[in-house]
Amino acid sequence: MYNEDYDDDDYEGNDHNQTMEPNSKDQLRRIVQRIESLNEEAAFIADQKKEVFAEAKTIGFDTKAIRKLIKLRQKDPNAIDEEQAVLETYMNALGSLHDTPLGQFARRVEGGET
Repeated sequence: MYNEDYDDDDYEGNDHNQTMEPNSKDQLRRIVQRIESLNEEAAFIADQKKEVFAEAKTIGFDTKAIRKLIKLRQKDPNAIDEEQAVLETYMNALGSLHDTPLGQFARRVEGGET
């Protein structure tokens, strides 16, 4: 939003203002105003997204999972498959949780032991 009270002639900075053509000044002003307008719209949209996530949380949804789901839906399915394959490869290379105390406990719980 452009401050109408600002007088271009009051600017005491470098000489760029004095060498700029009136048409260029108008173009610059329009560009800055458009960017400012877009920033305001982005802030409004960010507030709306916060409200929707708050609503989802109130209903009982896991908002972290929703955010992850949205990111996944934006990706190419092949990229998702490739990332999953790499993740599985790394998990297998590290033995996942199977050989850890936590993994052993989980297997006992699944088998009915505690």
